[in-house]
Amino acid sequence: MLHGALPENMTTTLNVEIPVEDLHGHLSSSRRLTVGNVLRKAARAHGGETALVGEDAYTYSELNRRVNRLATALQSRGIDYGDRLAIVSENRTEYAEILYAGAKTGTLVATQNWRLEEAELRHCLGVADPDVVFISSEHDEKREWIANADIDPLVVSFGDGGAALTYEKLLTEGTTDEPVPETSVTPEDGLAVLYTSGTTGLPKGAVISHRAFLARGQVSPFPHNGPDYVAWCPLFHMISVEPLFGTAIDGGTYHVIDGFRLEEILARHRAAEAPRMQLLPSTIEPVIEYAEDHEWNVDDYESVRYVGAMPDLVAPDKIARVTELFSAKFINSFGSTETGSPPVTGNAIPAGVEVDDENLSKVESPMCDVKLVDEAWNEVDQGEVGEMAVRGPTLFSGYLDSAEANAGDFDDGWFRMGDMFVRNEDGTLDFVDRRTYLIKTGGENVYPAEVEQALMSHPAVSETIVVRVPDDRWGEVPKAYVATYDGATCSGPDLLDHLDGRIARYKHPHYVEFVQKADFPRSTTGKIVRPAVESWPTDDDRRVRDP
Repeated sequence: MLHGALPENMTTTLNVEIPVEDLHGHLSSSRRLTVGNVLRKAARAHGGETALVGEDAYTYSELNRRVNRLATALQSRGIDYGDRLAIVSENRTEYAEILYAGAKTGTLVATQNWRLEEAELRHCLGVADPDVVFISSEHDEKREWIANADIDPLVVSFGDGGAALTYEKLLTEGTTDEPVPETSVTPEDGLAVLYTSGTTGLPKGAVISHRAFLARGQVSPFPHNGPDYVAWCPLFHMISVEPLFGTAIDGGTYHVIDGFRLEEILARHRAAEAPRMQLLPSTIEPVIEYAEDHEWNVDDYESVRYVGAMPDLVAPDKIARVTELFSAKFINSFGSTETGSPPVTGNAIPAGVEVDDENLSKVESPMCDVKLVDEAWNEVDQGEVGEMAVRGPTLFSGYLDSAEANAGDFDDGWFRMGDMFVRNEDGTLDFVDRRTYLIKTGGENVYPAEVEQALMSHPAVSETIVVRVPDDRWGEVPKAYVATYDGATCSGPDLLDHLDGRIARYKHPHYVEFVQKADFPRSTTGKIVRPAVESWPTDDDRRVRDP
């Protein structure tokens, strides 16, 4: 299906002839499990139950019929197994329909980040080379970008948008009959392309198979798939796409919200049976502020059992406070687009507990194999820093049409994540930093994340990022950009005093600059984009250590 884009030594080979009942007990099938079969069976088992809620709401039967209309309409236009679709749109229910239609016909769906600039989006569309592009009328200006991307797709518009073909008109060209693809769809076929964040360069398209999506939905120790899920994060990101298919296995309801609309998110959680509230690091403080400014009753959120994500990027007191608000645990997660939430999202931080080094340690998922390796793929000893390598059913299939990246990142079914960890005596793992960003100062390696975590333990620090700056004596040295809480005060020397005894002195920042949180450039997941910050100028009056 991927036209020879993926090398043989990269693909994870698994026995996925699993009846649906073996995965969760609600559905029964002896067929090999694909996402299209999951929806078809869900429509049969839960036909009258609400499947999808956005501006409109659809039962499983209604959703399955709309998906069939879309799939057969595309087939009538010659779009079938092995072809590619792309979506340029904000969150909407049609997103789910397109993914399911792709699942039933064996077409690959490339989800596009509409926030990208023209050159970036043209690159991503060029990688996908889609036969059809679905575009929202809110992004009509990007039609010219599509025309300039050296592709010639059929363009379908959500809304009137000025396109010759609208989405609803396309549906009228299809039937409610189950589509029959030219080639049978298998669990190892690619279903979606999710792009990496691009914080270290242009995004790469990670191909996620049916097998990987369904495995991710079922092996997570934190129920994001049952019975309901509230998806407000962008649907071009794994955080929102993965739970879509898990809710179908459970016969639950998938709620679609376009962006961080806090009051709507809270209202959906009060009404739904959604045990996991997805909160990214940048959204936790607004939730706390909202609770302080409004009447708050923790009993209104009794179905919420887990909140948050990526605690390494959140101030300890904020984790304690937000978990108290919902009487819920904080998910101690670490994953990637390529691996999903596993392999080391195996524990949670209890409500009201301020995190420390011990409870930030990660626990391996039993569904994945994990090892820490050096540059030559040799496993490192306990206590040594190594790059995490992973294999297992949640793993992606490779980068789309990127033979060089696939050859370098895969070895005998193992994928190296680019994240550096240390294994503790008890088997837990501590995140150190990204492999691709090191500060080499005076012959020593400094991992920015270690410095950032130490800075975040200061009560005045709300958010921080550490970058490298050139230095005549040491080659390069750390610089910290720091945002403080409203009303809090501290100085650069105060922060250095705080670091004494926490991290080695050679890791201390040589420069400290205080900024506003809003000044930080961010990726779509709320992470600060380190290369953009590194490009900011450095004045010597920001120096807090002698050269």
